[in-house]
Amino acid sequence: MRVLFTGGSGKAGRHVVPYLVAQGHRVLNFDLVPLGLPGVHDLLGDICDAGQVYSAMRTHAGYDEQEDGAAKLFDAVVHFAAVPRYGMVPDTETYRVNTVGTYNVLEAALKMGVRKVIIASSETTATDPGLRRRITFSYIDARDLGQIVDLCLQKDGLGFQVFNAVNDENAVPQPNSELLARFFPNVPLSRPVAEREGLLSNRKIREVLGFREAHPWQKQVL
Repeated sequence: MRVLFTGGSGKAGRHVVPYLVAQGHRVLNFDLVPLGLPGVHDLLGDICDAGQVYSAMRTHAGYDEQEDGAAKLFDAVVHFAAVPRYGMVPDTETYRVNTVGTYNVLEAALKMGVRKVIIASSETTATDPGLRRRITFSYIDARDLGQIVDLCLQKDGLGFQVFNAVNDENAVPQPNSELLARFFPNVPLSRPVAEREGLLSNRKIREVLGFREAHPWQKQVL
């Protein structure tokens, strides 16, 4: 597929873009700064400028495509461009980039006729586990995130879906019996959970997309 990827130079994007390329997709990186990955053209631009987004939505994915004549519409848009966390820039700028920028991407994709848009809205990607109580101790390895994006690209007929893009287990070594008793003593369980099962469930991406974790944190740090 020909994929327009916003924010491919960022913390997660710089891992996901090469994964998609390795799966055979043609990717154009639309970002404020270049990724510099061989085989991926960098189109420098600002998602907060609607005109730039419309222009990027139908353009050549690289100089070689100019030989084919007119620019083509992309098969899919993967939208990662954002201010990734609180406190990096003033709140007004976070709102401008994340809200106005996302609106521009969605509006341009809709009105230009792109049939598939994948949006990432994640606090962080990591292979270094830490105390992650505020996201119920979950994490996502950036390479496994690449797999999830690729599975979304391949799967037709999804309509509008929301997925938890997380790995299978918690990012801390303590068992769930200890974590639940210590941090969530008054939260009822709708079903039993295994001792290492991620408290932020990824069952939907396993059942709907066929996700199979390839990079658990234990194999990276132990």
